[in-house]
Amino acid sequence: MELGIRHYILKPCNEETIVEVLLKVGEELTRKKENEVSAKEYQGALERMLPHVKEQILGELITRRQLSRSDEFLLKKFLGERKDEFVLFAVKMDADFDQLDRFALTNILIELMGGEQVIMSTVAGKRMIYLLPAEFADSMPPLALKVQKEFGKYRKTRLCFAMSDVGSIETVYQLYCQIEELYHLGEVEEKQEFLNWSLHREAS
Repeated sequence: MELGIRHYILKPCNEETIVEVLLKVGEELTRKKENEVSAKEYQGALERMLPHVKEQILGELITRRQLSRSDEFLLKKFLGERKDEFVLFAVKMDADFDQLDRFALTNILIELMGGEQVIMSTVAGKRMIYLLPAEFADSMPPLALKVQKEFGKYRKTRLCFAMSDVGSIETVYQLYCQIEELYHLGEVEEKQEFLNWSLHREAS
């Protein structure tokens, strides 16, 4: 009854009719189980692919490449009902980030901020770039200290953080240009703490 009524056996019935109906029911149950397994496998594959898709889209945004229609659709899904105000938060270390470094750093940030707040991330050479909601801008300097401390347990290296001004999703390329300028200024002035575009703008 839980599976629904699919077949009727009218009386009087013989053994062949009963066997035939049972075989049909068995086939339907097998198909149903196969469909459920396929759906779970598809969902699992989709969840595994999402980080790579987000990485690709953010990489395209910071390099001003044209998004495909499918990427534009996915970007809207990722942003959801969020207010269209974001910051780029960057983390740089002396060597290139390998896959384990990226995994560790992103997990630390997610643990400290909450998974839904780290909207997208990508890697650009020696920098990890994160798209975050603008409302977290004021809390990022102290949070960066916590990231440095936790990442130091995994790898002994000094991290340099940078944060852009607030902007919309359409201005991500400009926000990334701010990150690049901040790191350039940081190297010139030998600053290795937290580089903030809004503070740099006020000081200019």
